[in-house]
Amino acid sequence: MEPSKRGSKFARLFLAAVLLANCSTVLGLKGGTVQGSCTTDNECAPGYGCLQGSCRNSCTSDPDCGVGSRCLKTIVSSVCIPNSADCANDCPAGTQCFDFKYCRTVCSKDADCNVGQTCIESGCVGADPAYDPGSGGTSGTSGTSGTSGTSGASGEAGAVDAGAGGVVSPSAGDAGAGESSSMAGKDSVGSSGMATGVGGSSGAGPAWECDPNPTPTTCDGATPRYCDATGHWQNVGTGACKGGTALCVKGLCNTCTPSSTPISCSATNVPQFCNSSGSLQDVATGACAGYCLAGVCVACKPNATPQSCADNTPLFCAANGQYQSVASGVCPVSAPVCSNGSCCTPGVCGSGCVNLNTSATNCGSCGHSCQGGGCAEGKCQPVVLATTTGSPLRLAVNSTAVFWVDQSSASSVSKVGLDGTGLTVLATNSGAGWGIAADETSVFWSADDLAPAFGVVRKISASGGAVTTLATAVYEPREVAIDANNVYFASYQGASGQVPKAGGLTVGLTSSFGLWSVFADSATNSSYFLNYDTQSIQRFPIGGGASIDVVKATTLGSNLQAMAARGSNIFYTAGTQVRQVSMAGGAVTVLASGQLTAYGIAADSAGVYWTSRTSSGFISRYDGSQVSIVASGQNSPSGIAVDATTIYWVNSGSNQIMKLAK
Repeated sequence: MEPSKRGSKFARLFLAAVLLANCSTVLGLKGGTVQGSCTTDNECAPGYGCLQGSCRNSCTSDPDCGVGSRCLKTIVSSVCIPNSADCANDCPAGTQCFDFKYCRTVCSKDADCNVGQTCIESGCVGADPAYDPGSGGTSGTSGTSGTSGTSGASGEAGAVDAGAGGVVSPSAGDAGAGESSSMAGKDSVGSSGMATGVGGSSGAGPAWECDPNPTPTTCDGATPRYCDATGHWQNVGTGACKGGTALCVKGLCNTCTPSSTPISCSATNVPQFCNSSGSLQDVATGACAGYCLAGVCVACKPNATPQSCADNTPLFCAANGQYQSVASGVCPVSAPVCSNGSCCTPGVCGSGCVNLNTSATNCGSCGHSCQGGGCAEGKCQPVVLATTTGSPLRLAVNSTAVFWVDQSSASSVSKVGLDGTGLTVLATNSGAGWGIAADETSVFWSADDLAPAFGVVRKISASGGAVTTLATAVYEPREVAIDANNVYFASYQGASGQVPKAGGLTVGLTSSFGLWSVFADSATNSSYFLNYDTQSIQRFPIGGGASIDVVKATTLGSNLQAMAARGSNIFYTAGTQVRQVSMAGGAVTVLASGQLTAYGIAADSAGVYWTSRTSSGFISRYDGSQVSIVASGQNSPSGIAVDATTIYWVNSGSNQIMKLAK
C-alpha cells in the first residue's frame, strides 16, 4: 500500500467545503457527534478527542464508532472517522492518505494499530468491512513481478490465488478495479478495497492473521491474545481479565480503567485513582481526615448504630458518610445525657456517660465487667462456659480453667478455660465420677470404678497427660479436698482417709459410714467430714487421730449436703436452710431459711454462695447482712465454686457449666 500523491487544490477545497457544510457527520462518531472546536485533546470533554480542529468521540476499536465509521489512531489520540470522508492530503499527524481516499495509521506491526486492526503494507486496516471497507478484499489486476498470478475473485470470496509462498487475503468484499501492487506473498490495497498481488508461479499458501509475537497485544473481548508462530491469534491460557472487557487493553489486564478521578480507598484510608498503567495509585494529598468512601473523603464510616452526639442528640453515620440525627431526636428526660451515641442517665465512667443498667462493661457500677455476659437492670447475666454430657455434679476452679467430673457409668474428667474456650477431656473412668479438686498444676478426683479397684482417687496434670492412681478400695467415694500436701477423700462405705498429693501411703481417718463432704484446714491442722447419714460434722487430726463432733448428730430431716470454710467458720447447706458454725463447735447460726433444696455451697471474703437444686433453681448470696438472688431460672444447679471475680456452677439438668461475674 502506497500513500497517494498530493491531490489537486480543488480537491482540498472541496473537502473543506464538505467538512464545513456537514460537520455533524463528517469525521464524527455514532450519530455524528462533534463537541466543539479545539486544538488539543485537553480542550475536549472526557470521551472526546481533538481531530482536525473539532472535539470528536474517542474510541479504542472500530466497533466503538458504529457502522460506516472506523477508529483512527493519531499520535495523540484515537477518534472515530466516517468512511465517507475522502482524505486527499488532509490527514492528522501519525496517519497518511492511502489510495486518495482513507486516512490510515502508519504502522510497522499490529501493535501500532488500534484493537482489532492489522498492519497491512504500512497502514492499519480493520477486520470488519461494516466499519472499514478496506478490510474486504476487492479484486485488482494481477501483479507485475514474477509470473503473473490470477486476480482475486470478486464478490463474496474476496480471496486470490497466491504465488508460491504467498498468502491469501482472508476477507471478502466487492470486486473493484484499481491499482494493484505486486508483492510476493503480501496483500496490497486497491482503490476500492484490498487486493492480493502475486509473484512466481500460481499456488496456495496459509492465511496469516498477524505477525508472530508471544507477547499479548490485543484482546478477544475480555481475554488477552497473542500471535502464535503460525501467524494466528491465540487467547492466553490464563483466561479473561477479572474486570471484563473494559479492563482488557492492548493485551493487558488492567486493575481498573485509567482515570484521574479517585475511585477507591487504600487500607490506610487514602483515596486512589487509576493510573495510566491500569493500577490503583494513592493520591498525593494522603489519607482522609475522616473516612475514605469510594475514593471520596467523608466524615465517617457508614453505620446505622449511633456512635456520636451533637446537641444532646445521638448521631449515626448515613450511607453517604455524613453524620445524621436519629429519628427520636434529643435525649428524653428519663435518660437526659447523650454519650457515645446513647442516651443515658448520668453515671460518669472515665470520660463519658454510660448506662449502668445496660452496659456490659459498666454493669451496675463503673468498670464492672460482665465477662462476656449481658447486663440487665444493672445486674450481670449468666454465661454458658460449656455444654457437656454425662450429668456433671461438682466442679473445681484454678486461675486458668474450670474442671468437672460427670456421673455417667463411664465418666470423664473435663476442663474449659475461664473464657469458655479450650473445652478438653482430660481422662476417663470405668465408673461414675463424684468429687473433684484442683490447684495450679494438678486435678484430683474420685470415681466409683469397678473391680478390682472398687473406687479410686486419681490425679492428672491440669494440662493433661498420664493419669496417676493415688488410692484404691475407696468404696463409694464422694467428695475430695486438698491442702498444700495431701488429698482428702470421703467414702460412703467406711473408707475415708488422706493420701499425699505426690502419691504414697494412704492414711485411713475413719471407718464411719455415710461420709459425704470434706475439707481440710491448716490453721487447725484438721480435716472436716460431713456425715450424710447421721447429719453431723466431725473433725479429725491431719494424719489420723480421735474425732471431735463439731455439729452433733441431728434428725434425718436436716438433710446436710455440702460444706465450705472461711476463716474459722464452716458454712453448710441443710435442706431449706444455710447454716454457720465455728470449726471449734458450738452454737449453730441460720444464715438463710426458706430455701428450696439448698445443695452446693462456696465461701470467700465477699460472701457465702449456694445453689437451690430445683428445675428452676437459684444462685443465692449472703453478704453478711442479707440474702440476695444473683441468678434465677437455672436448671438443677448443684456444685458451685468461686474465685475473686466470678461465681461458677453446674446446671446438672442441662449439662452446662456456668459462670457469672460477681
